[in-house]
Amino acid sequence: MYDKKEKEDYFVIVEDNGVGIEKKDLDLIFEKFYRSDFSRSRDTGGAGIGLSIVSRIISVHKWTIGVESELGKGTKIIIKIPKKSFRESL
Repeated sequence: MYDKKEKEDYFVIVEDNGVGIEKKDLDLIFEKFYRSDFSRSRDTGGAGIGLSIVSRIISVHKWTIGVESELGKGTKIIIKIPKKSFRESL
């Protein structure tokens, strides 16, 4: 999804070096109330709505969002904003 040579788009990349997300969960993390680690309580793991809200905002703007993750190494969320659509929204 992310190509450093790409000049027609802007990218927002948020990454961590946390526990990562299992491959089987990657397609589900943008679903409302989904948490990949069900052993977490709401006190320590959130409500599972953050990424669903972000995904909806991205969709409304006709941008794209993707995720890359590896267990034990962390997760990278990539938002792709076409320059053309960015200029139109200003």
